[in-house]
Amino acid sequence: DPRDLVKDPYWEVFTIESAGDSCCGGAVDFTLDTYFDGASAQLFDWGETDASLSFGIGSNFTLDLGLVVKDTGLTQVSFGFDVTW
Repeated sequence: DPRDLVKDPYWEVFTIESAGDSCCGGAVDFTLDTYFDGASAQLFDWGETDASLSFGIGSNFTLDLGLVVKDTGLTQVSFGFDVTW
């Protein structure tokens, strides 16, 4: 059900995703979600954009980056890593 993908108070979401191999046996995943708000005064009713990037440095080490920008400005920046053995 596509309605489950849109978070409140937005009425629609446009998503771009990409996945593939990175160097040294890791993988790369990229997601960009743009949400639209009917009450927004921005161009095309833009309300929020969420971006995330996961980049494998090797088969057991991954860097995670995230960013949230709303119509009021930058609201969240995140950085993390995963190590498996």
